[in-house]
Amino acid sequence: MKSLQRAIESLVAQLPEVEQSLGAPDVVSDRKKFKELSIRYSYLSDVSTAWVEYEKLTKDLKGIHALLKEEKDEEMR
Repeated sequence: MKSLQRAIESLVAQLPEVEQSLGAPDVVSDRKKFKELSIRYSYLSDVSTAWVEYEKLTKDLKGIHALLKEEKDEEMR
């Protein structure tokens, strides 16, 4: 799982660089390069959004597990 996590974090880390490149004058004037970077940006943006949601849900789940461990009422477990 750690290698997958590192791979996803590596992709997410590329997002600001690609975003900055999209605004560069040489990229804007090169349709092919602009299109390639736009597609890459869209992909990385989707990965980033999904990763943030995954991290939030994982954190929420850990909190729920902690609450269940502390719960004294058997019916709530």
